[in-house]
Order: sequence, then C-alpha cells, then structure tokens
Amino acid sequence: MSLKNRARLAFIESVGALLRSAERLPENPEKKSEFESDLRKAQRHLQLATQAVERLLYQPEETEKKEMEDTVSRIVGHQMDGLNRQNTGKAVAAKPSAKSTSPTAGGLQGDTQTISLAELINWLGLQEKDGVLHIQTSNETVTMYFEMGNLIHALSSNSPPKARLGELLVEMGVIEKKQLDDFFQRYSSSRERLGAALEREELVNKDDLRIALEKQVQALFNRLFQAEKASFTFQEGLPPDADRRIRLNVTHLVLESARMHDEAHATEDDREDSSGL
Repeated sequence: MSLKNRARLAFIESVGALLRSAERLPENPEKKSEFESDLRKAQRHLQLATQAVERLLYQPEETEKKEMEDTVSRIVGHQMDGLNRQNTGKAVAAKPSAKSTSPTAGGLQGDTQTISLAELINWLGLQEKDGVLHIQTSNETVTMYFEMGNLIHALSSNSPPKARLGELLVEMGVIEKKQLDDFFQRYSSSRERLGAALEREELVNKDDLRIALEKQVQALFNRLFQAEKASFTFQEGLPPDADRRIRLNVTHLVLESARMHDEAHATEDDREDSSGL
C-alpha cells in the first residue's frame, strides 16, 4: 500500500475515533479529571486526522480507490467480529477461506496474506486495545505491548547490532563504549530489564532512555514492514509487570515507516535514472 493510501486509511480511522470520543463526552461531567482525559483523547484523534489530511495532496486513481475500499472493508470486518465476540461471549467462526484470520481465546491470530501488519497495528490503535502482539518473521520474533491502543513496550529476539539499546545510547553520546562494556560484565547474569538497570545505576537519565527506546521502536517498525511474510497472534490483557517507559502512537510509527520506505525507494529510482544517463 502506498504512503498516500496509508494516509487515507489513517484519516478514516482518526475521524471515526474522533467522533466516538465526541459522543462519549458527558454534557455535565462529574469529575474534571475524567473530562480532561476524554478531551485529550479527542485532541489526539483530531491531530492524527489533520496530519493525514496534510498527506492527501492529490485525487486517487480508480485502482487506488478500489484498494482503499477493500482495506477499509477488511478492517470493518475485523471490528464487527470483535464486537460479536464481546456480545455473545463466543468466538465467531471465520469464513471459509485459504486466507483468513482466526479468533483465539481473547485474541486473534493470522498472517500477512490476510491483513498487513500496518493495517493490523492501526486497528489495534483505533480500538484502543490492551494486549500483547507477537509477530513472527523469517528473521526475528517481535513482541509488542499495547495499552489503550498505544505502544508501551517492544522486544525483538534478533535485533541488528545498530538497533540494540546499548549501541543506540553510545551513538547518541549518552554513554561511553567502555562504560557500556563494563556495565554488561556486571549485568550479564541479571534478569532486570536493560533500560531499568542503566537508569538505576544512573548511567542514563529518563529522557535519554526514552529517546533511545523510541528510536529502537521506530527501527523495529521499519524492519517489520520490509518483511515479505509474517504471522501474528494477539492476546488481550497486559502482564502486571509490563514496562511503561514509552507511550507511542502507532499511527505515527506506521506512517513514519511508510515515509522512510517510500523515500528509500525514491532514492533508488533516482540512482537508476542517473546511471542510465
């Protein structure tokens, strides 16, 4: 799906979420804090819709319109399945198809032949889901933790060297390489999360750690969307010890990955054009 079509999808999702937020606003709020929280959610959805509109700079061709309609139809179908499961307390049987997602106990499983990772993650954000998403590609297993549709933590079984938290902190100039090596000698037998241990020993501060984690997550999204095939399972509910050092809007992450992907392909095309001169 092109960057423009992703922007159209983000616009549709954001406007829908904005309308639902507006409907939930009470006429006579009893608690100011709850009212302000609802307003902030509505403001976030409005910002997302505005950013998506900024990317819609031309009218789509007929083929793009059809692609967008199919995408929205699939997402609406998943939403309706979720509503039916909530209302009946039973899993909805998947329609017979070689390409289908399947409901699990309190969750969902499938692969990218049915729905792309971008569409799936956007849907989790739109539905403000709490839960854990496991993604299996040919190179790594990724685990993402969602709270109210926001990404609060992500792990990879096989991060490339330059995408690891320690290397990112060194690259940012936050910590020296020798400091990091000395720390790893002490940390190797610990089961504590790396970021928490670095912060506890005052080797990094909270803001620098957050920035490094955000960079790491964006790099993770970029890798995922380059994967040709992937399978996934989503389980509702968070573990009690879930890490919450970051809180990232998934639509922003998806759109940024799409932008970087399109820019990289545009650069490759420019090089090919130049070589042919």
